[in-house]
Amino acid sequence: MPGKCCVTECKSNYCKPFVNIFLFPKDALTAQTWLRAIHRDDYELSANSCVCIKHFCERYIIRKDSITRPDGTVVTVKRDRLKLRDDAIPTIFENLPHYIIKDLPPERKDPDERRTKVEKLHQTEAEEKNV
Repeated sequence: MPGKCCVTECKSNYCKPFVNIFLFPKDALTAQTWLRAIHRDDYELSANSCVCIKHFCERYIIRKDSITRPDGTVVTVKRDRLKLRDDAIPTIFENLPHYIIKDLPPERKDPDERRTKVEKLHQTEAEEKNV
């Protein structure tokens, strides 16, 4: 039987249907961040402490892996076990008052992607001035 979610008022995996769970991070600082996020500062972590998938925004969940082959082709494979991004924090709590819940920080774009976008913008502006 899978582990039970330690978020207050969450009944995931107490009975069927079972949902995916994620163990607390081994890094003490990140684990404390999770504890603050779920409002359980006094909770004693154990090796089996976990949070269910219902408390994570979809952007934090990795469902596929991509691999680039030596010939340059990219192969995408569905993961058997879901994984969380390194910056994942539980943020969805249906049973807590809304004034306690914090909004998600905006998702940052890849620096290389931003750089190329700005370069293209400057290039088009320069072309318009030359015409």
